[in-house]
Amino acid sequence: MMPKQEQFTAIMQLLDVRKSHSVVVYDTTKGWFANRAAFMLASYGHPNVRVLDGGLQKWVNEKRLVENDDDTSTTSRSKTKHSNYITLD
Repeated sequence: MMPKQEQFTAIMQLLDVRKSHSVVVYDTTKGWFANRAAFMLASYGHPNVRVLDGGLQKWVNEKRLVENDDDTSTTSRSKTKHSNYITLD
C-alpha cells in the first residue's frame, strides 16, 4: 500500500526533496526499504532516483565517500506552492 499523494508530498517537503535533486536511497538491511522508497518516489513522478547497489555497508566497506548532513534548519526551504509531491525550484 502507498501513502496518499498529499501525505507523501508533505513528507518530501519536510525533507526538502525537490525534483531538481538526484536522490539515492539505501537501507541497512537487504534493500527492501530502499527499493520501496525508490518505487514510491518514481511512482509519484521524481525524475532522478537511484538505489545504492549493495547497500550502505558495501559502500562503506569499499571506502567510498559518505556524507553526514544533519542540518535540520528550515531557512533554505521554500514556502511556495508545490506541484506533484516535490517542491519546485
